[in-house]
Amino acid sequence: MLPDKESSNSIKDFPNLIDNENVDVTGNSATTGSVSTSTESANQGQIKELTITGKDYSFSQSVINVKKGETVKIVLKNEQGSHDFVVDEFSISTKRVNTGKTDSVTFKADKTGSFEFYCSVGKHSEMGMKGTLVVSE
Repeated sequence: MLPDKESSNSIKDFPNLIDNENVDVTGNSATTGSVSTSTESANQGQIKELTITGKDYSFSQSVINVKKGETVKIVLKNEQGSHDFVVDEFSISTKRVNTGKTDSVTFKADKTGSFEFYCSVGKHSEMGMKGTLVVSE
């Protein structure tokens, strides 16, 4: 079940989503392509923050690597068109954002494997706007 893009849901509605108040972001950027990673300190632990750029029919990288157990914040920065970022297996999705806008989603990478991420707008995924989230031990 994906969060409704048009309504505001409680964090309790989506158990894989993490409240991202006052968090630290650490990280070794283990991605393919252009991604920015940042780090901060927080009482709740550490969060790996990745900024991904979307433009017509592509993301700035096709592979994102994280470790099992990491809390991951994906920031979608849209440069062109209208896009979102979705990973079905973690029940996460950013809001649909237009050119020049950003949105983010935070989740716990609590299972290992390779998971497809994609843009759910129209046929963008079919046109190549997708990639692989790899969660390793």
